[in-house]
Amino acid sequence: MLHISKLENAVNAGEANLKGKEMIEKVVYEWSNNDVNFHDEAAAKQVLEDLEPHPKALKELQICHYKGTEFPRWMGLLTNLVSIYLNHCTRSKVLDLRELHKLEQVRLKNMLELEDWNGDFESLKILRIVNCPKLKSCSHRGKTLDFLKIKRSLLRTISGSAIDNNGCDSRLFVHRKFEKGSELKIINCPKLHELPDNCIPKKLEASGCNSEFKIHPFFSMEHLALDACSAHGSLVGLPPRGVIDLRFLVISNISNLICLPDWGLPELGALHVRDCKALEYLSNQNKSFQGFTSLTTLSIHNCPKLVTLPVEGLPTSLKYLSIGSCARLVSFGPADVLQKLDSLHDLYIEDCPALQSLPEGGLPTSLLHLSIQRCPSLVERCGEEDGDWPKIKHIPDLEMRMPSTETATSSPSSSSTAWYHLRLRRFV
Repeated sequence: MLHISKLENAVNAGEANLKGKEMIEKVVYEWSNNDVNFHDEAAAKQVLEDLEPHPKALKELQICHYKGTEFPRWMGLLTNLVSIYLNHCTRSKVLDLRELHKLEQVRLKNMLELEDWNGDFESLKILRIVNCPKLKSCSHRGKTLDFLKIKRSLLRTISGSAIDNNGCDSRLFVHRKFEKGSELKIINCPKLHELPDNCIPKKLEASGCNSEFKIHPFFSMEHLALDACSAHGSLVGLPPRGVIDLRFLVISNISNLICLPDWGLPELGALHVRDCKALEYLSNQNKSFQGFTSLTTLSIHNCPKLVTLPVEGLPTSLKYLSIGSCARLVSFGPADVLQKLDSLHDLYIEDCPALQSLPEGGLPTSLLHLSIQRCPSLVERCGEEDGDWPKIKHIPDLEMRMPSTETATSSPSSSSTAWYHLRLRRFV
């Protein structure tokens, strides 16, 4: 690999004769991030022209902080190039890569003036576009795109053929179906309203889609993460009962979501809900939690208005349950809500000061690990023989911690080994 930095200081760059160096397969050309004037632009363009690499040997090309408005002609002659990364080339407006048929990875970042680029990428697998605010479309004819990330961009069209302008303000067009195992990330694209029917990734992460963002029913999607995707008090992005094979779901930072919708996801194995400041209920009147028949992991964190867990109880398939930073949570639900979880191995309760006691029905015999942190009333009650100590003394691994400002509680009258273990972990 050849890495040349501070190219603003280059003199007679052509004397390096990189075009004759057949052993160099990767080059990095980097200028310092200084203010641009006309002299910088002209000098940078000439330096990059003079640093032409061997057209058949080069496989990876990186250009950073280039000051020119145009890229050199030789970029279109790199017939064996498989990866290109352009970062902070802030004055370049057009990128023509049509002759680079072997490209597998394209990364464009901080290309502030880039308006259009095209190429005939039959082999392209990874496409990342970050902070290219003027880029509205790009041409892609490949059939095997595995990873697509769009962040801070107005990009609305990724196409392999001409398309009608109708709807371009609200829809992302992908004219080739994603292959199995593909991954799609969409971050801070507020004008994107929906994904097309033929865009079927296995994993989708969407953040900052604050308009009427829609996902059509994708029966093969397995992983979905929605962050800050809401409108008019409702979670957007996931159609009711639409993603049959979904196994992993993250809902985060939905500021006006009061209740989780009725999904009906029988294959869902993990559900993570966090930073939903208005969330009061995990299920609606339709008792939606009963539909999670395969759920093994449930994590609820930083939902300060949540008062209780679902009144219908939790899925008996649960193995891992974590609840944290829910300041108003006063109840686990029905008296036997946790006792019925005969597959539960790990239970974590943290920073829920309103919780006064464990459920009346107690905890399941399957529980191997219990951790209670920063829940002063609950920890106090668990240390009392006539309180919740009988409900937890069978658990092999206990971790409890009082806030540092509080004093230790007295132990139960029976000085058991289990209680000694509890005290050791509790006040460290």
